[in-house]
Amino acid sequence: MALKPDVVQTRLGCVRMEVVDRKFPRALALLDKTERLFPGNPSIHLNRATVLSRMKRDEEALALLNAGNAPWAVRTVRERPVAGRDGPAFACFEAGKHAVLALGGRPYMEDVASDMAARLKGFLPPP
Repeated sequence: MALKPDVVQTRLGCVRMEVVDRKFPRALALLDKTERLFPGNPSIHLNRATVLSRMKRDEEALALLNAGNAPWAVRTVRERPVAGRDGPAFACFEAGKHAVLALGGRPYMEDVASDMAARLKGFLPPP
């Protein structure tokens, strides 16, 4: 990051590494610095919502996604429980996924994933 501090993807990659290490306060601090360098960047907002959700701060994450100034302006999100999770947590996840797609993210390719799973089942020995 020191070599290319002006590349938002590099900074967000560092944020993701902090999240994987469960260093959430550090990830939020990096997002704060990145926001100052790249104000209004939608990827920063989505990453912040992800970090907040990982910290079990789902209401804050959902509020961020639903904020009137959010680039994707998620206004209505279905509330439905999934695998024991409450409605707002799933709604936050679902809103983030829809926002990523709206901003040019790649959609989930179910056929490709199913094919890969079938091939791996045939390749790996049974447990």
